[in-house]
Amino acid sequence: MFRTELKIEPAGKQIQYGDELLFMGSCFSEQIGKRMINFKFGGLINPFGISYNPISISRSLDHILTDKEFRSVDLLFHNEQWMSLQHHSRYSHKNKHKCLEGINQDLKKGRLMLENCNWLCITLGTAFTFFHKDTEQVVANCHRLPQSAFSKNLLDVEEVRWSLKTVLARVKEHKPDINVLLTVSPIRHWKEGAVANMKSKAILLNAVHQLVEENDHIYYFPAYEIMMDDLRDYRFYKSDMLHPNDTAVEYIFRKFIESYISADCYGAMVGLEKLQKAMNHRPRNPRSKAHLGFLRHQLLFLGQLEEEWPALSFRAERSYFETELYNHQGGDLIA
Repeated sequence: MFRTELKIEPAGKQIQYGDELLFMGSCFSEQIGKRMINFKFGGLINPFGISYNPISISRSLDHILTDKEFRSVDLLFHNEQWMSLQHHSRYSHKNKHKCLEGINQDLKKGRLMLENCNWLCITLGTAFTFFHKDTEQVVANCHRLPQSAFSKNLLDVEEVRWSLKTVLARVKEHKPDINVLLTVSPIRHWKEGAVANMKSKAILLNAVHQLVEENDHIYYFPAYEIMMDDLRDYRFYKSDMLHPNDTAVEYIFRKFIESYISADCYGAMVGLEKLQKAMNHRPRNPRSKAHLGFLRHQLLFLGQLEEEWPALSFRAERSYFETELYNHQGGDLIA
């Protein structure tokens, strides 16, 4: 053995097809969320955009739970862009109305998802917060405003626990059957320095485990520990040496599947992986008999999946293979 593999037991509550999931938090939540949606689990990812600190994530949930809509007064104008300090920069726009339109459309999607979802999945990135002096609020994104506009603060364990506990209690009251899954992002926040980053992660971990121990509907997935103690090698990082690379994220996601996805879903997931590989296949000769046979075989396989999993939509995959077959079978068939 040349590594210490983290063995993760199946969770007491598992995700099934038909479940809806709301993902919120750091960019790691987006990576896991996108993989779940690719496997045809229902979900919505970050209706406020990427957010790292627990105060901002809690505030986003507060907004989803209320009937508030964002207005012009909630925006700032900087570098020829309108922006919200409570949102990611992907919502920023040179047109104020376009900015508000994007923000409020996703806010409505977040409310609809919370009404229907079975799982709220939150990934915390850092215990550091930035306080905007003029508006007197903790911000989700600094939007490259001058550093002098902010003061930086490191939350303590109780502040993290209280902010999440308060909003999750409201979520539970609103949606009594909801399950909450908490993770701490394996991405290192190096701007704060090595020691401060580890201190920040320790605060998050401590607060999260207290919440899990206090609530039987709140669960934890050890993404951070897998990265730090299992994948303990720089070959699992991107070139910045801070973000997990695709290999690492895929490995962590496989661990997530083993722990939190019901084994009843595995058949469809394996089939979807095969279809995705087939869709990524690039033949040397698209009009050859071999490739046309390959496309027909995929459609037959797709039909089997549709029969076995009638609740799942394979419309996009069927459209792809039928279009490919239509486009290429009309030419000369070359063996």
